[in-house]
Amino acid sequence: MRLKKLKLLVGIPTLNRAKQLSKTLESISRNTIIPDKVLIVDQSDNDETWKATKEFMDKLNIEYLKVDYKGLTKARNEILERSGDFDVITFLDDDVVLHKDYLEKS
Repeated sequence: MRLKKLKLLVGIPTLNRAKQLSKTLESISRNTIIPDKVLIVDQSDNDETWKATKEFMDKLNIEYLKVDYKGLTKARNEILERSGDFDVITFLDDDVVLHKDYLEKS
């Protein structure tokens, strides 16, 4: 019997923390398991997060969503609403640096 590969979505709400988000995205891109999609919900009041996100679009399948509200719970709910047919959804803070096999062992 062949095991089904689970589809993984990583959701990251963020607010004015482009530098921290860059480090998080870098650690995701170097992981032993690359998620099928990274969904970034940007609540920032500038375009620095968009600039940081664009740097990783060739390494990760990123969906970037700019919103005009503030609120962690609302941003996480937005991610859940857009999760579609993913089997696993994990939320990360925008300032976390993952161990290289974090997604594989989680």
